[in-house]
Amino acid sequence: MALLGLPVNLALLGLGAPVPLLAAGQFIGGAAFAFWLVMWSTAVQTHVPQEALNRMHAYDVAGSLLMMGVGRTLSGPVAAAVGTERVLLAGAGIAVLVVGALLAVRPIRTLPRL
Repeated sequence: MALLGLPVNLALLGLGAPVPLLAAGQFIGGAAFAFWLVMWSTAVQTHVPQEALNRMHAYDVAGSLLMMGVGRTLSGPVAAAVGTERVLLAGAGIAVLVVGALLAVRPIRTLPRL
């Protein structure tokens, strides 16, 4: 659920919100990301067997860095083609859809705390 705070700043930027609202959006996004990162790290460390933890973390970091590079590479040309506001709003919408898709998976939604 914390991930739903991340697209707030994208949506506000895409809507052309005033600076004080952008600051609030950045705060919400930052707090949501910090909370999510603690929960993700805790879930990984408590649910992944110790002998697989390093490998899993390496795949997680490699995949994250790869996708950030892809996103940064594509964002400029796509924004030039369709407009910055549309890209920001589409990114916010996609983020919400991804969170919804993750929450639709029962094992993710009901992950027990150990």
